[in-house]
Amino acid sequence: IRNCDWSSDVCSSDLMTGYPDIITVDPKLGTLGSNGGFTPTIPLLVGSSAIDTGDDATCAATDQRGVHRPQGSHCDIGAYEYFDDTTPPVVDTFDVPMSGNSIEIPILDFTASDNLMVTGYMITTTATAPDPEDAGWSDTAPAFFQVAGGGTYTLYPWARDRAGNVSAVFSTPRTVTVDVISPHIVSIVRADSNPTDQASVHYTVTFSEPVTIEDVSD
Repeated sequence: IRNCDWSSDVCSSDLMTGYPDIITVDPKLGTLGSNGGFTPTIPLLVGSSAIDTGDDATCAATDQRGVHRPQGSHCDIGAYEYFDDTTPPVVDTFDVPMSGNSIEIPILDFTASDNLMVTGYMITTTATAPDPEDAGWSDTAPAFFQVAGGGTYTLYPWARDRAGNVSAVFSTPRTVTVDVISPHIVSIVRADSNPTDQASVHYTVTFSEPVTIEDVSD
């Protein structure tokens, strides 16, 4: 692709003597995806010849995602302004109930911040940071986290920015106990003597786990 003077209808290297090529053999572009903003973009990778080769006089104040231009010595070519961001985002708050009876655990609170923009949220059950290219990232903080079944789980929240930096492990992960098995009666033993002439008879009922009796009336 050559840098052509679009004031004419014809573009050729013969007419453009003295104008260097902007894009060389490999422009080093990423893949179309969510990199912040409301629309997908193709990111510029490290070493792309489109970096710092735009026209500062005509480039917009921000790129397609809302990133201020220029980030380097000049604007970049295209809808994506490259920046060398090494600062990871930070998970600010995270909370879930301590217990529940559904495999879908509601997320009560999950917020994160970044020096530029948070572009991904994820919850895992391990303290190992997820890969920034993992398919499990979501654009917004999830409302629920689904587990495989009953048990006790420790949940770790993560945040990712558009440069692919992933937050450090959250210092206070949340532990939740999920009980999806309904209690059942193990035994019923008559507590009063038999026979009896009392108007009511008492029984001792043993359940498979501790229960809360909401209503004991007939």
